[in-house]
Amino acid sequence: MRIPTRRFGFAILFLLLSIFTLPGCLQGIIADQVLKAPNPTASNFTIKVKANEDISRDIPFLFDAANVLPVGRGKHAALMTYFVVEPKPNFYYVHSDFSLHDDKPWEKAVRDAEPMPIATHNRTISADYLPYQLCITISHPAVNETTLRQKYIAKPRGTIILLQGHSGYTRKEPYLWPLAAVLSNQGYRVIMPDLRGQGDSTGEQITFGKLETHDLKQLVDDLQDRNLLSGNLGIMGHSYGSMMSIFAGANDPRIKAIASISPNNFMADTTAPMNIAKIFHPELYATLQSLGGNNLVEDGLREAASRLRVNPDTFSPSTAITKTQTPLLLLHGTSDQICPSYASEQIQTARPKNTTRITFPGDDHWSLLYKQATWQSIVNFFDTNLNPAAAPRTNAIAGLHYQPMSHQVSMH
Repeated sequence: MRIPTRRFGFAILFLLLSIFTLPGCLQGIIADQVLKAPNPTASNFTIKVKANEDISRDIPFLFDAANVLPVGRGKHAALMTYFVVEPKPNFYYVHSDFSLHDDKPWEKAVRDAEPMPIATHNRTISADYLPYQLCITISHPAVNETTLRQKYIAKPRGTIILLQGHSGYTRKEPYLWPLAAVLSNQGYRVIMPDLRGQGDSTGEQITFGKLETHDLKQLVDDLQDRNLLSGNLGIMGHSYGSMMSIFAGANDPRIKAIASISPNNFMADTTAPMNIAKIFHPELYATLQSLGGNNLVEDGLREAASRLRVNPDTFSPSTAITKTQTPLLLLHGTSDQICPSYASEQIQTARPKNTTRITFPGDDHWSLLYKQATWQSIVNFFDTNLNPAAAPRTNAIAGLHYQPMSHQVSMH
């Protein structure tokens, strides 16, 4: 069948336009996914946790309070949910599903590197078996109920905001709860927020720190209003949250110390998103590689930065930290398979003064979170910078361990 010349011309023109605009469409799709809020239903999500509500039945962890805070304005308005962990000894079992990490080389490394716990504080918890479940046991030697009550610290040594990584869900994802427990046990009030677009917080997109910086400043305002900002204030985070901690700490002089675990740095760096695709979505990774690989993904990241109206070559933790002399602790595993360890090196190079960088040979993106050496480094850092007049506690967590397990657990 012969196609009329005019129709044929339009068909060729449409085909050419499709070919030339396809990369732009792909860049837009990548930008959409990069900025997409990982919370369940974005701005339509219903806040189910309210102040003073008893949520102990839903959480195998004792949160002392849950609050909902309006942040942002106009089209950038959102509701941020945050939880308060008061300073008291928290020895308990925490369960997390690490089903995506089926080889779990880091789990073996952690198990081999640390001693097993010798005592635990009983809590009434039950958990169904999950494939490749990680059960972390926070424990302390020779403790009993009387000792625990005597160790209760009424006045916090300070306040620390603790931020989870991308897709963090404080109420349901327990991977930072052990760290919260360590800090709480050492006398710090811990504030655990879900950043905008994550967990119980609303928001249709994440902004890589542009809006989160202001959200966290409003959080500090709210803590002051509620008389929850006790002592000096520190902030720390992991992965995406570690970047947010640097942005927030560099823009709020009330924050006296910043700790960053496994950070990324420049927004246009394709290493992290490509690593995530390769590990968690191999079919997507293969498709991206066939369509342009790093170049295509970089174009998508730059499109996302353009939508946020930020320069991806300068909008970064390494640029932000140069605006302040607030002490910074960087912790990074040398085998981090998500955020490359050179990212924290870039941040340290940007502002060497008042910056300490500790690397953990062989540890990856998560494994260093459960090491006694990591916990002790963090406690030392916050003790030094939030309580400079107090005596140093170099062995503060001696005897505090964890126990990874992969078998069915039932505790009553």
